[in-house]
Parts: sequence; structure tokens; C-alpha cells
Amino acid sequence: MPRLRSLLYRLSGAAAALAVAAGAVALAAAPAQAAPAAPVIELLTPSPLAGSPVEIRISSPDTDIAAFQYGIGTAAPQERVESTGEAVVSFTAAAGRTVVYAWAENTAGELSPQAELSFFAGRFIAPAAGAVWRLDGDGADDAGRAGPLGLPADAAWEPTEAPAPYGRALGFDGGDCAASGNGAAIRTDAAFWMSAWVRLDAKDADQVIASKAGTARTGFALAYDADSDRFTATTVSLDSAAGQEHTVSSTAAPATGEWTHLTVVVSGGTIALYVDGALDAQDTVNVRAVNFTGPIHLGCDASTGSAGLTGALTHVAFWQGGPDQAYRDAAYRGDLAPGAAAAWPLRGGGTAVHGPDLDVPSSIEWVADQYNRIGSAASLDGNTCLTAADGLVSSPGDLSVEAWVRLDRTDRDQTVASQAAQHGSSLSLGFDADAQTWELALPSADGANPQWAVATGTSTPAAGEWTHLAATVDVDREGPGMLSLYVNGVLEGSAELAFTPVSGADAAALGCAVSGDGSAVRHLDGALSDATVWRGVLGQAAVTASYSGNPAAVVEAAWDFTFGDIDNWTEHELDIVGAEGTDWYWEDTEGTSYLTGLTLDGTGNGYGTTAGPVLATDESFTVMASVNLAGKGADQTFLAQAGDGAAGFELGYDAALDRLHFTMHSADGTEAQLAAPTAPQTGTWYTVAAVFDLKTGQTRLYLDGHQVATGDGPTSPWNTDGPVTLGLAADTAGTHTNPLDGSVSRPFLWSSIVDDETLELVGV
Repeated sequence: MPRLRSLLYRLSGAAAALAVAAGAVALAAAPAQAAPAAPVIELLTPSPLAGSPVEIRISSPDTDIAAFQYGIGTAAPQERVESTGEAVVSFTAAAGRTVVYAWAENTAGELSPQAELSFFAGRFIAPAAGAVWRLDGDGADDAGRAGPLGLPADAAWEPTEAPAPYGRALGFDGGDCAASGNGAAIRTDAAFWMSAWVRLDAKDADQVIASKAGTARTGFALAYDADSDRFTATTVSLDSAAGQEHTVSSTAAPATGEWTHLTVVVSGGTIALYVDGALDAQDTVNVRAVNFTGPIHLGCDASTGSAGLTGALTHVAFWQGGPDQAYRDAAYRGDLAPGAAAAWPLRGGGTAVHGPDLDVPSSIEWVADQYNRIGSAASLDGNTCLTAADGLVSSPGDLSVEAWVRLDRTDRDQTVASQAAQHGSSLSLGFDADAQTWELALPSADGANPQWAVATGTSTPAAGEWTHLAATVDVDREGPGMLSLYVNGVLEGSAELAFTPVSGADAAALGCAVSGDGSAVRHLDGALSDATVWRGVLGQAAVTASYSGNPAAVVEAAWDFTFGDIDNWTEHELDIVGAEGTDWYWEDTEGTSYLTGLTLDGTGNGYGTTAGPVLATDESFTVMASVNLAGKGADQTFLAQAGDGAAGFELGYDAALDRLHFTMHSADGTEAQLAAPTAPQTGTWYTVAAVFDLKTGQTRLYLDGHQVATGDGPTSPWNTDGPVTLGLAADTAGTHTNPLDGSVSRPFLWSSIVDDETLELVGV
């Protein structure tokens, strides 16, 4: 009709009347045109990230489409793109939840009903490994969070074949499967991803490759579906029979007897399946996820034990967070995050954090280490060494060794770390007196006249000075491997590894070169601290972090009070002491119920506590909690970890200063305190975070996500072995002080250092 009215202005008299009549006849003759159907909106970008481009596809099955209109975050058309049936549009994702609205427009200009797509775009935070099972001859968890796998009694180990990573694999016969001991390693209500190398040996039945259990049903599964002859990845919306399944399937059928790498990413409201490193299928999940708290199973359904795998698995891993392509590619190459096979802090003894304990001769003395931590280094006199009965790495695969060492003399050869073969050492890291530098050496054979691969350093160590050494052995299936030697964080030497290394025997040693018969030579005259053996290859960034920086931060404990209950994010459970309703109660923040607080009355009768320590307070760490003070008449503590005679750290309120503060204690009892620059107000929520950086000796204080103070840390960092307390300070003798009069919420404790951007994000 608009075109007819325009034409009327240019026509006159009878001609105009004829035109109108003709138009009326034509309109009456044409059938009424129906409005188009609502379009389909698809998210093309897997796991969107805030600030990055996002692509969506808008399509319609109708044949008379002229364009699509859409709005980003607004239920009204904002943009128009001409199209006859399909259009791809791109925009920059904002942080958080985004809703896209779209309408199809037909050739008559009529709009369809509204269609919607919802997705979440998070900020990129490096994924944290929750479980890493290389399955290279054992079920050890190299991430150290899910725990070792419970293996079938007749577990069968077999060598892998290309293209799977070099090493061994765990075989499955369709019966028994393997299970983790800790379901808290991965939360399924937050972004997570997993990857695995799998070989199917039969396709006559459904088979589950990896799965995570809930209370009533399995919440996640990577599987093979026999009916469709495809790999599938499935998430479930609820831990009950009413839960909706969301499944994506591979586009091609897998072959039996061949290794395939599979990656599943569940993030940003999408589930994506990658096959051999390439995106193969994805779908949108428009249902809020819940956390399935049961263990992870490999080779069967986690809830029923059915659908057993017939085939083999190697390099299976789960991560919390969404990966970028670099992380996915690394998993595909087999470059999983290195895991500690053995770790000896040497804090006054040979107790291992990972792996076997060391046999420590009674003559060993304990001295200050490289950070002046009292009694935290083993002093060796050139005649004794520390030994472990179990070998470090059983198969000749990728490994890394690092330690802090102090030479007290430089006129003879000395060994920092070694692993025994039957007739000598299969690996030796030490000091070459002739070259006056460090070296890493591996023999080609366990016998007379072997070929040697040797990586030699370039710097000359001085007697009495501490040096950080890191050595890596990278075995490559397709060609020569590589030895690398790092000195104080710098790559100083490398050598080609043209042969398969010798398998280690039962014994390993620090401070001497040990043989399978128990003999030892080239003893160290000096001191050792913080020795670790890794399965996998440490890269430059990891070595630099170990020497002068810090490893990636890991959430060691966190407790969510959102629904007036305690949601334990890790294996460290929080108990509330006292009578609910009298000594403590839950209270929602006005207008923001996500800040449910544990409210205490200042008497100390109510408080939160763990069963034991959460953090190593003589290492780098980060702590955070939100607090709302009801009164300011006395000193108050809202988050602390107990120690002998005092807390190792405290987040609290200092009444004399009228300031929120972070305080640490030294081994000698002296305090290192940081205070906020302004006085807090009662009845107001503040998010307080603090960082202790062991490598720099500095502490930092943050208020509502912003750094407000920095200072020197304790002169002699001190590891406390008491529980974490919420709402008061405590020592290991049971003395309680500084009870909180107010509310505390969102307590987080991380090992290592959380970056400023993340603290700002979670602190606001």
C-alpha cells in the first residue's frame, strides 16, 4: 500500500482512479501472506570469552525471507542484515550472561515471533588441573586433587602406538573399570573440560570412556554409542530422574584398533566435542548446571558400573575452567601438565608431599634454606645422602627434576639427584668439577661403555651460594628427544636424546649417585632444599615460576553459603561450632542474596573450623573473604589458620588502628602487618584479600578488588599446622581470641598467587 499511495501523487484524474481500481483487483486476487516462523539462532563460537568476537548464525526454513533483525541484550530489533534464509553475524561478547533476540523478516516486511539464544561469556582464567591420569603404568593423579585411581585387580598395561603419546596405556576388557577417590576435584556447575586418548577394540555395545557420578545418576559422560556408531558427550541438568540430557555426537564413525584423541568442553552454556584436535560438534545448553559430586570413573558408567569399555585409555585429564586453543592443542600433543611423582620440601625431615619418604641418616643437620626458613634445608657433609626405596619414574618417559642446592666446595664432582639402574645411575644431575659447571647426564645402556647424552651449563657456581636447578627429559616417539638444563631459571644447556633412556631401578637419591646394588658415589658437600621430581616436561614458564615467580594458583578451599548452607568446593570441609539461631545464624545481604553471611555475635561461641590445615603458610598463598562488622569495640578475626602459639595468618579488624588488616607471624613470633588506609563502616560489606609472595618476601592487601597496601612479609616464614578458622583466631593448643561481631562470607584460600585481575573480578 505505501507504493500505491506514492504512485497516486504522480497520477491524476481518471488515470489515478483506474490505477487504484487495478491495484484493488490485484490485491484482492493475491492470497494473504503469512508471517514467517521464528528463526533458529545458533552459537558458532565455542566457550565464548568476554571481550572476544562471538559468531552466531540466524536461519529460517521459510522461502520468502528478506532479512533478519536482531538485538543484543535487548528484546527489540537493533540491527538488520539482509538475507534470503541464513546469516552469520559477529559481535564482541560482554562479560556474563548475554541474550540474543532475533526475528525473521519476509519480503512483505512482516516480522516473525521472537527467538532467543542465551550464553555466558567468562573472562579467560588459565584452567586448573583437577585430575591428570597419564596411565603410564600406574593410576597416579599428577594433579594431586582427584587422587590415585582405584584400578581393577587384573589391570593390564600395554605400550601405546602412534599417534598416542609415548608410554603405556591401561587396557579394559568390558568388565571392571577404574574410579577416583575424590569427587570434589571437578565441579560440573562451573566451566570444565576433559581430554583422553582412547582406542576401541570392539563396537558391538555402548561403552563409557569417562564419566562423573552424582547422587542419583551420572552427570557427565564421554562415551561410544553403538546404535549411531559415534562418540558422544553428554551433560545432565539435574541430579535426579527429571534431569535433561544434552548430547553432542561425532560426525564420523570411529575405527576399531586405532587411537583417537577426544576433548570435551562444557563452558559458556555450550558443550563441544573435539576429535583429534579439531572441533567436531557442539550444542547450546540453556539450562543452569548443577554440581555432580560423585567420583570420576574411567571405562564405565559412574553410577551403574555398566557400559564397560573394551579397549584402552591413556593421558586422561580433567580441568576446571574453559580452555583456549593452546591448552587444547597441548593436550592433543600429549603435553599434559607435569605432575609431582615425588616432592621433598626437606623441612626438617624426609617426609614426602608426593611419592616415597626419604631415608635420612641421623647425622644430617637441618639449616636455613634459600628463603631463610629455619630448619628447611638438609646439610650434607660429602659422605652421606638421602635415599628413597622406590624409584622416581618407572618407565623411560618424560620427566623433570628440580631442586635448590648450595655447594660448600667446588673441587670435586658432586651429585644433586640421581636414579639408580642395576649397575649405575639411569639419570644424574650434578656438578662437574673439571668444567666447573652443572650437568645433566643419561646413559644409553645399563652396563659398560654406554653412549651418553649430556646437557652442560655455562655458569660457574660459587661456594656458599644457593642455586636453583631444573632438568628435563623429553622423549619423542617420532624423532630424537631432548635434554634441557636450567640454572636459576635460565636455559643454559641442551642435548639431543637419540636413544630411549634406561629404565630406573628401585632406588633414588638426593646428594649422591646411587646404583641398584646400593653403592653411592659423588656425594654432595653442601645443602639441599625443595627437591621435586615431575612426570612430564617443565617448560620455560614453569621453571621461571619455580625459580623467581610462583606456580599457577589453585583453590585449596572455598565455602559457598548462598542457600543458607555450606557448599564445600574442595575436600576441606567446614564445620560450624555452636548452636544455630543462638551462637550463629545465616543472614542474606540486603538486595544481594548471593552474599549470604555466617553471622556471629562476638562471644566466640559460634565459629567455623576445618579439621586440619589448608595452606602451607611458608609458601606463597592468597586468601580472601567478605566481612560486615556489626561492632568495632574490640579486635576481631574473620579468617585465619592456627599455629603453635599464634595464627600463621589473620584477616581481621584492629580496634586500636580502626582498620581492616592482614597479619602474618614469623617463626620468632614477630608480626608483619598490613592495614587498610581507611576505617571500615559498620553495617557495610567489604571484600578483603591478601597475598603473601614468598619469592619476593612481600605481602599485598586488597579491598573490594583494589590493591590498597603492600609491605614486607615475615623475616622467617613459618608453616602452621592447625585448622583454618572462620570468625576468630586460634592456636593449636585450642586458645581462641578476637571473635567476630558481624558476618563473614565467600572465604577462599589459594595456594600460590592470584593475579590482580582475578582478585578485582571476584572482589567487586
